[in-house]
Amino acid sequence: MVDLQILLCVLLSDRFGIGGTAFNRFQSYLSEPTQSFVYTSVAINHLPVTCSVPQGAVFGPPGFIAYTEDLTAVSDKHAVHLHMYTDDIQFYDSSTLLEAECLRDHLTSHVLDVA
Repeated sequence: MVDLQILLCVLLSDRFGIGGTAFNRFQSYLSEPTQSFVYTSVAINHLPVTCSVPQGAVFGPPGFIAYTEDLTAVSDKHAVHLHMYTDDIQFYDSSTLLEAECLRDHLTSHVLDVA
C-alpha cells in the first residue's frame, strides 16, 4: 500500500525534486482523496481513500513506480532477484532443500531492509 504523505513529501519532493506548481497539483490530487462506488444501482459516494491511489487513476502506475524505484538497489545489496510488474513486485531466490532455512533468513533480512 502506498502512504500518500510519504509519496508526496519524501518521494516526489525530496527524492525527485518536484516542487512549485507541479508539486501543488500532485498535492491537490492526492490530498484527502475520495472514491465513489455503485452497488445494485445505489451510489455510495465519497468514501475516503487513506492509502494507495484509486484504481483506474491515471497517476496509479507512475505513482507506484515512484514509490518503489529504489527497491532494485536493496535487492542488489542482498543479492535477491526481483520481478517488477505494473502494480506488483516479487522477490525471490533459490536454494537446495538443505539450505532452505538459510534462504528463509536471507529473504527475511531483505524484506526487513525494504520495510
